[in-house]
Amino acid sequence: MNPQTLLEVKEEAEKVAKIFNDPSRDKYSGEQFYVDKVIPCSDDVAIVNFRKMSERTGQLTKYAQMVFVRVYNHWKNWFPKYDHYVGLSEASKLLPAIEKINADIVLKQK
Repeated sequence: MNPQTLLEVKEEAEKVAKIFNDPSRDKYSGEQFYVDKVIPCSDDVAIVNFRKMSERTGQLTKYAQMVFVRVYNHWKNWFPKYDHYVGLSEASKLLPAIEKINADIVLKQK
């Protein structure tokens, strides 16, 4: 991930934190979100770790992990569940077979 893209992800993550920190938001939990770490996974995918702090005590309550994916120059994000990780892991195992099929098609056309 190039440095400019990395900064874009961090900026998007800061916007998400600001939304979650807004006490007028529906489902406000009383926790404050802070961007802890941005972890690039590819040119268009990053994982952001958020620290969640109790507003009442100021203590760290836990961490949350959000996936950021750039789609057509817009960042999409969500808090993945365990099943998301399992599903994406399985999908990544299928990619080499699809790439081989595509290569075979291209080579047969030449």
